[in-house]
Amino acid sequence: MKVILLNTKYKKLFLIALLLLGVFFSTYKLTESPGVWFDEGVFIQTAMNLTVAGEQGMQVEPGMVMNTAKFMTTGFPLIYPLSFSFKYFGIGLLQARMVMVVFLVALLWMSYLLVREMFGFRAAVFSSLLLVSFPVLYGNGKNVLGEVPGLFFLILFLFFVYKIEKTKFKTKIYYVLAGIAAGLCVATKPIFLILLPALLISILFFRKIIYTQWKLFLTAICSFLIPIAIWLVPLFQESDSLTDLINFYANVQGVSNFFQTITENFFKFFTEIGPGYLFVLSLVWTASVILRIKAKKAVSLTESISFCFVWLMMAAYLFTVGFYRYFFPANVVALLYFPAALFICLNYLKDRWMCFQKIKINFVVSLLMVMMLGIHLYQLGFNSWVATYYNSTRTTVLINYFNNFDPSISTFFYNTPEAVIFLLNDNYYQYAALTPTALVGEEQLEKINLGIPDQIIITRKFLEDSKADFSLYQPKDEVDRYIILEKVNKSDQ
Repeated sequence: MKVILLNTKYKKLFLIALLLLGVFFSTYKLTESPGVWFDEGVFIQTAMNLTVAGEQGMQVEPGMVMNTAKFMTTGFPLIYPLSFSFKYFGIGLLQARMVMVVFLVALLWMSYLLVREMFGFRAAVFSSLLLVSFPVLYGNGKNVLGEVPGLFFLILFLFFVYKIEKTKFKTKIYYVLAGIAAGLCVATKPIFLILLPALLISILFFRKIIYTQWKLFLTAICSFLIPIAIWLVPLFQESDSLTDLINFYANVQGVSNFFQTITENFFKFFTEIGPGYLFVLSLVWTASVILRIKAKKAVSLTESISFCFVWLMMAAYLFTVGFYRYFFPANVVALLYFPAALFICLNYLKDRWMCFQKIKINFVVSLLMVMMLGIHLYQLGFNSWVATYYNSTRTTVLINYFNNFDPSISTFFYNTPEAVIFLLNDNYYQYAALTPTALVGEEQLEKINLGIPDQIIITRKFLEDSKADFSLYQPKDEVDRYIILEKVNKSDQ
């Protein structure tokens, strides 16, 4: 009895320590690291306008908010919590990123619970430590983006699926909760639509159970459709047609040469560290699955869904423009299953090969986990996307610049939606190219040609590449990476 209580105490202490570590890493230099950037500005603006004007969209001119629902790649499961935070705690980058901290810590918590339920405390400790120290988690998770919230709902879904399995597929409430979690996951970001084919493929191997419990599975489907309906109805209302909507989400990045894109992304798995890391994790996991199938040992429905999800996302990544965050969810899931998969593979080798029989598997796995943890922590502290911004002052500089800004001066934000969130008034115009085909405020560009805005805020890159006519403006100031152009007085011409 004392041993059980002691073990329970250690498990609770570890979970508390894990969550505290997550809070520390999530909140360290929260508003500066990573630097505020384009997509984050779009999502924060959308939540700001929902809070202030009751409209999900982006302001394109004073008093006019354009509904951008059909262009959004992040849905209400993130936008609504942001709006809630703005309503009760004020509007700002800190309030927005605190929402992300909640999602990050919740993801760590649910990941620990899932792995502990499936593989035990030891595997949960290893996978949780790898996840909490994973620098990419904070590079994609502290920014206001949809990947981490979507991952939280995905892990929540997998947790309830495993609960369904543990209760022999008979407990109705877990079907309801799993359906809602899956719906929220998919509605958070279209990339999680990959969950659906992963689920269908996995269900094929468990079809006998579905035949006997079809009413409960129907309950899960109905629960799934509730958040999906909340997500899709505004999209259909704002889209010209279903065909246009499908075409947009089928190729959001506007990839034109798919053969070249697929080839380049494929070789990244063998030539670049990020994709290569995911590939190695997935290979070890795949080996463990094959070994269990060969030994006629069961692979759970939960793991089957997770496994298919990772490989399908890796395949889908081949068709994208190649940003690492497009396979980031797969990386997190593969990382969670890696310690258990490694134990399975090493145990197999020990049982089959004489040269491995003297190896102490616990020691080898622990040593490898410590090495991986050390690499993660080094990258998190010194050599990662998030680490490059630890000394950044972009947010502070922008806040100070706009704090004493004259509200009578009209401003045009040219493809800089992240800068808009620091302006303390609504006397502004805006143009933003969300994708090559999704252009917000394109009709406002004529106002630059007419010299209507008093000043323009733009980055040097867009200033050099822009087709707009800035002949009526001249450089006034430079704030961090932004160039301020002011209208030329007639007397100066």
